[in-house]
Amino acid sequence: MPPIPFKNLSNFNLTIEVEAIANESFNDKPYDIVTQNFVNCQANTQFFVNIQLKENMSFKGPRPAKDYIRKILVLKIKGSSIYYNYPMEILVFEGNNNSGIN
Repeated sequence: MPPIPFKNLSNFNLTIEVEAIANESFNDKPYDIVTQNFVNCQANTQFFVNIQLKENMSFKGPRPAKDYIRKILVLKIKGSSIYYNYPMEILVFEGNNNSGIN
């Protein structure tokens, strides 16, 4: 997945804590996403948050031709109570409906 661009418009270097949260369990779904834990960003510069699609190896049954992942991307400035929320909906398409991500 391509990284998601953001921009630090402040005059301070920041460390951002990254988390993707959901109110549902992904134990019984074929796919999930994971994010990096921290991003160091310089003052007045662009930075990127990396997200990876992860296949649930313990998922039993056929992979669906199309799956949705809905989570909230939370960016929290380390050492403060400031955070930003971004809802995400990721569509996963299975190319040949066999195991393995396409």
